[in-house]
Amino acid sequence: VKPERPLWLRPGHIPKGKIVLIDGDPATGKSTLALDIAAHVTTGTVWPDGSAGCDPANVLLLTAEDGLADTVSPRIRAAQGDASKMFALSEVFKDGKEVAITLTDALPQIAQAVREQHIGLIVVDVLMSFLGSDTNSYKGQDIRAQVMAPLKRLCEETGCTVIAL
Repeated sequence: VKPERPLWLRPGHIPKGKIVLIDGDPATGKSTLALDIAAHVTTGTVWPDGSAGCDPANVLLLTAEDGLADTVSPRIRAAQGDASKMFALSEVFKDGKEVAITLTDALPQIAQAVREQHIGLIVVDVLMSFLGSDTNSYKGQDIRAQVMAPLKRLCEETGCTVIAL
């Protein structure tokens, strides 16, 4: 295997085409941090530490806890993000019927959105909320095989970064 240098969304912190996890106790600002990162990605502005901004890109948001109109949109605007570059996945269809959004069921629609909307970042807030009932969250093998491996392939194929909380 020939070594390659990583490409960066945020130099030294957030690689392009990879899955990044933000973990922490409840109510410590993980969602706010993720939306601040998303806002920077939509505009390509310089990061708070002064490092060079990325090429502006669209962002796909999967959120199970925060309202889009009363929480997400105000946070993006407060962080001076470009709301026109933010997309949210709100419905998924399986066999012609609307179903609860799970990463395993929604992955084809997510992949299509990444390609068609030129998504550079996907924020999954929170990962556990988007696991299907057939995914045992206590078994690492289930998480890796059913969720993380397909997401990793999507990241590698498209260069899109996933931030999962």
